[in-house]
Amino acid sequence: MVITSITGGLGNQLYQFSAGYTLSKLLKTKLVLDASYFKHNHKRKDAGNYEAHLFKIINTEGVFDVIQSPTYSRIIRVYLKILSFLFPSKCGFNISNEKKAFNYEVLVNKSKNNYINGYWQNLLYHEEKLEEIISILNLENLRKIDTSSVETIGVHVRKGDMKDTKVDICTANYYNNAIEKIIKIKNLNKKDIKIIIFSEDHAWIKENLNLNEFNYEIISGDWSTTIEDFKKMSSCNNLVMCNSTYSLWAANIITFREEKSIVIYPDRWSDLLFSKDLNLFQKYWIENNI
Repeated sequence: MVITSITGGLGNQLYQFSAGYTLSKLLKTKLVLDASYFKHNHKRKDAGNYEAHLFKIINTEGVFDVIQSPTYSRIIRVYLKILSFLFPSKCGFNISNEKKAFNYEVLVNKSKNNYINGYWQNLLYHEEKLEEIISILNLENLRKIDTSSVETIGVHVRKGDMKDTKVDICTANYYNNAIEKIIKIKNLNKKDIKIIIFSEDHAWIKENLNLNEFNYEIISGDWSTTIEDFKKMSSCNNLVMCNSTYSLWAANIITFREEKSIVIYPDRWSDLLFSKDLNLFQKYWIENNI
């Protein structure tokens, strides 16, 4: 059995699920999702709550077991530790806590049971099963962007909880240049394009992005529309990411769904982290200076 801890926002939850799913397939054992974290009612700075959004886009019934009680989560870990102590050869139990963010650590070992706790943000944890993981996601029942008559470019401008922090690094030049780069690479006519901007900050968008020549729409979501907005973002033909795992996973889905899509990501992930030093991005995505 592999138990993976599910915490944080949707992007983080997808990384945790993917690492657990891939490990369970390698070990040929079942996957259990520990969602007990959400019972603690952790709150974000903007007073919204973390939610287990993952379970709105994967079908767990009859496929994955889910732990929801913090008490039960502790009990099962203690139980497995005791079994491992009494019967080490038959019921070994290993707990893997992530030691350093973004670094790859080997999770496979000889233990029969594994509990993994971390964010596991590195392609090496799930790359070989990525297409299989994306195919599991149930995104078809939510309203999506109509791309039948225009070429859509999704643009994720995350402000909200990131605004004026050390990770609020994507500049107006980054977004404007990225949009123009997609247009140039695909030889698009501006009148045949629709820009779909995902952002809480309308004022910043109107003051900083060059949108006068485009048909555009701003989608202002909140925590209650996380899944609906994710579906819309994942339905665009192309995507300009920001430094967010939310739009990174949307980019994974776009790339999987549409062969000719273009994804652009910032050359920094925070003020101190360069994207080239992180194993997060598909090799055919395009890096753009912030």
